[in-house]
Amino acid sequence: MRESRSRCARGGPAMSANAQACAGWSGYAGRPDRDAPLTRRPNETLKPSPRVADPRGGRRWTDATDMATTGTETQDMHALPIGRRAFSLIELVIVVVIIGIIAAIAIPRMSRGTAGAADSALSGNLTVLRNSIDLFNTEHGGTFPTAADIVSQLTLYSNDAGGTSATKTGAFIFGPYVRAVPSLPVGARKGSAGIATADGAGIGWIYTEATGQVRANTTTEVDARGVLYSAY
Repeated sequence: MRESRSRCARGGPAMSANAQACAGWSGYAGRPDRDAPLTRRPNETLKPSPRVADPRGGRRWTDATDMATTGTETQDMHALPIGRRAFSLIELVIVVVIIGIIAAIAIPRMSRGTAGAADSALSGNLTVLRNSIDLFNTEHGGTFPTAADIVSQLTLYSNDAGGTSATKTGAFIFGPYVRAVPSLPVGARKGSAGIATADGAGIGWIYTEATGQVRANTTTEVDARGVLYSAY
């Protein structure tokens, strides 16, 4: 078919042999003039060639016959490629608003979670200290650690009289009751691990020797529920 069309376009000697065929598909009147325009027969309607999608990638066949017989594909010059659509300003604003709402909900919850962790740490540290003091009291005949030596008496080996030693010997058989004194996780003295009967630099815990009670070295600081840390 393509060869016949090319002969029709060239005209010349081939025109006499193919004039009838040329007139059949293009309305050519059989004139030998090669530059004569193609005309349409009376009452003839030109129909566009059917277009079939190429399954290999978005191109179009200009003619179903070409695809079936020759396999030659031609791009549709009038079909513009469809690009990716960008986000509109309204869509971007909606995304920003959603992110702001999520942040407004999540950030306060995270802050409360941090404060709750500190409260739990305080309760845990006080439990460790109080259990250590109670165990010392049990093994030493009802005597609590002294205010001056409580740190060494809890972290080292001790004898019946409450004396301490860094190594375990025949006389120093008790303890240690805690590996290290935990630090205060809240308040103005946060990070301090000292134990004393009154407030001071580096003092994280207030100890009462007569009763064996220990509490956090805080003043008016409260937790998320409004409870004083010193009342834990």
